[in-house]
Amino acid sequence: MHSTFLAVGTPFLVIGVTFAVLGDTAIGTTFLTLGTVFLALGLALDGDGDEREGGDDGSEPPVEPDERV
Repeated sequence: MHSTFLAVGTPFLVIGVTFAVLGDTAIGTTFLTLGTVFLALGLALDGDGDEREGGDDGSEPPVEPDERV
């Protein structure tokens, strides 16, 4: 889910910068704000993503069988 926030926030930032450079500050500011919010949410929710060992649904990782018999 957090990668979706990052994927949505990046185009909003690009569109906002484009409008701001072209002189339309009202719509540019709106898109920049939306992009910043989406990116902040994506980064905040992904803060502990690398430390998680289970799957996305919170389940435990699969257990490898012991080869000693």
